[in-house]
Amino acid sequence: MTLSSFRFLNLLVIVFLLGLTSNLSAQQMMTISSDVSPDFLVRKILLDGSENLSVTNVAFTGHPLSVGAFENKSMYYLLKKGIILSTGRVEDALGPNNANNTGYSMHVPGNDQLERIATGETFDAAILSFDFTPVSDSISFNFIFASEEYPEYVNKQVNDIFAFFLEHIESGKVVNLAVFGNKKETVNVDNINARKNADLYIDNADWDPYNIMKWVDDPGRGELALTYQYDGFTTLMSAGSAVIPFDRYRISFAISDVGDDLFDSAVFLEQGSFTSKNRKRTKRQEYIIGKLQNDQIDQSVEIIEDDSTVKVRLYIQFDFDDDQIKSEQDKKLLDQIARMLRMQENIQVGIEGHTDNVGDFDYNDDLSGRRAFSVAQYLMDNGLDVDRMSARGFGATRPISENATKAGRDKNRRVDLVFK
Repeated sequence: MTLSSFRFLNLLVIVFLLGLTSNLSAQQMMTISSDVSPDFLVRKILLDGSENLSVTNVAFTGHPLSVGAFENKSMYYLLKKGIILSTGRVEDALGPNNANNTGYSMHVPGNDQLERIATGETFDAAILSFDFTPVSDSISFNFIFASEEYPEYVNKQVNDIFAFFLEHIESGKVVNLAVFGNKKETVNVDNINARKNADLYIDNADWDPYNIMKWVDDPGRGELALTYQYDGFTTLMSAGSAVIPFDRYRISFAISDVGDDLFDSAVFLEQGSFTSKNRKRTKRQEYIIGKLQNDQIDQSVEIIEDDSTVKVRLYIQFDFDDDQIKSEQDKKLLDQIARMLRMQENIQVGIEGHTDNVGDFDYNDDLSGRRAFSVAQYLMDNGLDVDRMSARGFGATRPISENATKAGRDKNRRVDLVFK
């Protein structure tokens, strides 16, 4: 490319951006509608149109201006179409990014479920939920999280919270699908930002209509600042879970302010991305699950598939403040697992101990670790090489049920075996 043609191309880019700026008041790069019914949002926008899901009981809780449908007309869109849930007004997501403190109090309450995983009191909760019955054995959907709390409030303990609560209606078991990575970290401002997991973060620059030249070398960045008000985003992410075909589930997409009702955040759900399909298991997964089912282990414990791993959830009956395995039923279960592992020597197992929230942090951390090591020791005594195992405790940091009830605390006191 010659110097003259390069200058001409730059001039075209400048003219294009100037045109965008001059037309900003007449036509937004993104449109948002908050007058769409929850039923339409779920059935006509979120679902992929397949017949693998039967949906009922669609509901929305929160301010009606905190949920809507969006369509992005920009060439540099993060998501083309879908649903937006906000802690404020969804229309405030519209660019340009000309403020770093956009927020609006909706004067609606927070949410108890969100509060249990938040760092403080919640406000302005917006929750879209529905029941569904899958025909296949997994669900998944795509999303982006965005926030005005970037970058000033990273690690300031006031992060807005959101979650995708999936409830198995028959058992009452609830899991949060708004997590990422092998460690299952929650998606939030503290865990994804310019310094931590930066590959999952997109910074949104301040829009400057008087300095168009700054966008010449990166028109996409300029158009992003023109399109969205939020100061930062995650990249497109996927959430999902194994499910039991023909069982009933309820999913709740929930978001709220934490600590105050300022500095809004939002979740964008991709149109047509909520799908139900049969998973493709690896050969190792097929072996582990088949062996466990043949031994009827799955009749007394939970088997959970996750990517390339299989997790077996054990509710071992430890005495209070004790780490010794005493139940003969529990020993028989571990004998079966040890026998399977001896037959397939390339399988590794991670042993994870968990407690309820009774007691202080250090106490629970130590107790969960001792119980995990007790299970590891039992497997070693039954012929399993120590090099094939790892054991650690998580205390009360990873509950799978409410700690407010005895039944919930009983579920949280467990040992998970993760086979790899």
